[in-house]
Amino acid sequence: MDSLNSLIKELRAEVNYCIQFEDERCENSNYKNVIADYQKAIEIEPDDYVAYYKWGLSLDEYWLVRDNRIHCDIEEKFHKVIDITTKIIKNNPQDVNALLHRGNAKTKISECREAIEDYSKVIDIDPLNIEAYKLRAAVKYSFGDLSDDEDYTRIIEIDANNDSAYVSRGWTRIWNDDISGAHEDFSKALKINPNDSSVFSCLGHAKEKMGLYQEAIEYHTKAIEMGYIWGYSSRAEVKEKINDMDGAIQDYLKVIEIDNRHYNYRKLAEIYYDKKEYEQALEYTNKAIALFLIDTGMAEFKDKIISALELKNNKV
Repeated sequence: MDSLNSLIKELRAEVNYCIQFEDERCENSNYKNVIADYQKAIEIEPDDYVAYYKWGLSLDEYWLVRDNRIHCDIEEKFHKVIDITTKIIKNNPQDVNALLHRGNAKTKISECREAIEDYSKVIDIDPLNIEAYKLRAAVKYSFGDLSDDEDYTRIIEIDANNDSAYVSRGWTRIWNDDISGAHEDFSKALKINPNDSSVFSCLGHAKEKMGLYQEAIEYHTKAIEMGYIWGYSSRAEVKEKINDMDGAIQDYLKVIEIDNRHYNYRKLAEIYYDKKEYEQALEYTNKAIALFLIDTGMAEFKDKIISALELKNNKV
């Protein structure tokens, strides 16, 4: 029995190593190796629901990065998490970790209301569980419930220095047109963590909503200078509003060098279309479609560009 317990401890240590090591590699977007490590972790301990969940997340992220170019049964991994955690919860209804992971897995397969029930159960068990409030609020957002900021307010009551809760509540307030409240929350978050580059961009969004476009650009620029690459897209959107289209194009091109997502190509296509530069519009539309095949709106936009291009050529 002692030797068996010792082996189990060794296996658990190896699983934890796989999970820890691959979390680190996730930061570098090394998804293929990450996925392989989670597979190894599950082979070692088939009922490790944390490994299954992280495996599913890795596949999900890889699917996003590869832009719908791989085919794998991601949902199967999350269903496995639900099966394993449900058995655990049946034996121990107070198992907070199992409830959280089951809720997370349900979120990933779009069982959002069921996920909220699991997070609410965690809160009933542990009213100070910040993670449960944060996850419940995130799920509410995922199906369009932006009506209140109750969960983020509760987090702030528990931990007054929780800068991420201020940021999240600030975004909720923006969606509810409480721009001054959002600006106040973002400012508090920045005071708590002045090194968070993303918060400068959040303040840029608030300034934009206030109509203070030059100040918005300044905040996005500060975020970019601190390493927040998505600040380019945000700054480009403000430049569009002040009709600085060439500046917006440069920002979208810059972010594409770093983050090759279809959104930036789509924005470039739209700008070039408005400039009546249809060849460039078509070029970036094709790139956007290649990266995200299920964007039917871009396919329709492509037809619109082709029609405009044909009309232009016929006039010539």
